Amino acid sequence: MNRLRLYIYRSILNKINDTGLSLKLEYRFGLIDTDGSPKTCRFCGGKDFREQITDRIEGMVLEKNSFCSKCNSICGYWVTGAWMP
Repeated sequence: MNRLRLYIYRSILNKINDTGLSLKLEYRFGLIDTDGSPKTCRFCGGKDFREQITDRIEGMVLEKNSFCSKCNSICGYWVTGAWMP
């Protein structure tokens, strides 16, 4: 994904106040998967992610962040079974 395309995506997504519409567009642009997990970094176009567990109880993961391996920006946040991009 080239930089101009990413710039256009970000400028459109930043102007939208409706979360539902924003998620639909992120899916359409190929930034997130159907379950909301990150697919492509919206900042640099990277496709490799690393996860950091932020909260767990008795070994069960409750919260985790997904970071882009290329630019180290947060691309997704998972809380007890649902992704929050």
